[in-house]
Amino acid sequence: MLTDRDLNKGGLKRYMKTRRFLLAVVAIMCLVVASLSAFAGLAATGVAVSVVAPVSIAQDTSFSASINVNQVTNFDAANYDITYDPAVLEVTGVGNGIVGGATIPVDMWAVIAPGTIRVINNASGLVGVNGSGFLAVIRFHVIGAAGNTSWINLLNGVLSGNAANNIPATWTGQLVRVSSPAPTPTPAPYMWAKSIDFAWRNPVLLLTINLVDPAPVSNAKVDLELKKNGVAVSRFTLNTNRQGQASFSYRYATNGVYSATILRVTQNKHVWDPSKGVVSNSYTLKK
Repeated sequence: MLTDRDLNKGGLKRYMKTRRFLLAVVAIMCLVVASLSAFAGLAATGVAVSVVAPVSIAQDTSFSASINVNQVTNFDAANYDITYDPAVLEVTGVGNGIVGGATIPVDMWAVIAPGTIRVINNASGLVGVNGSGFLAVIRFHVIGAAGNTSWINLLNGVLSGNAANNIPATWTGQLVRVSSPAPTPTPAPYMWAKSIDFAWRNPVLLLTINLVDPAPVSNAKVDLELKKNGVAVSRFTLNTNRQGQASFSYRYATNGVYSATILRVTQNKHVWDPSKGVVSNSYTLKK
């Protein structure tokens, strides 16, 4: 406790300095805790990168697995390893990806060890890519026997932004199982989008997908993302009719540049081949 004598000797000034110092320390600690909480929240809501492949695949057939990415921002590059059981699967090729309607080139891929390949993506330009899609398509051939299984896993994955920053992400693999071949083993036919058409039908913007193999493909589910001026406004799933068409009416359309990107197509008798046909298209609305 300060006495009158202490106050007369400048004790009050020292007391006030000490009090201000302690308050400053408390404020700094609060900022540190808040920053750590924000960082933890950012990490928890990072980008999701996942393997999407058929769950069951016939013996001695080929299939494709896409490396999907969900809602990435300012993406510039990626590198990751893909592991699999080399006694069950072999890689026959790697194709480019598409994110937010932009092609994501595969700069390099190579087998670095039995059952492990390394893939490097590098987006064109310095602007950065936003949206969802897939980083690459991995083509496999099944060499294992019926009943064999193999995980297709993602390891050592790194996503980079256009400011040379790391983009937090979770990396998830998928298990595939080899099934007995059909009596007449034939690979599933491929399907692709012949066209993605926009039309202004006041008061709605009409979007139509035409799915073929090359004949019209019905009963297929098409996952799409719609953007306006580069910003996602809607994600939805359409079902194709007997004519292989699926339509969507956007009722809140105002002037701007709209783009539609196919994220995934599934059907019980076909396999989507994104390297054929079209995957995205854009339309400028001027009322």
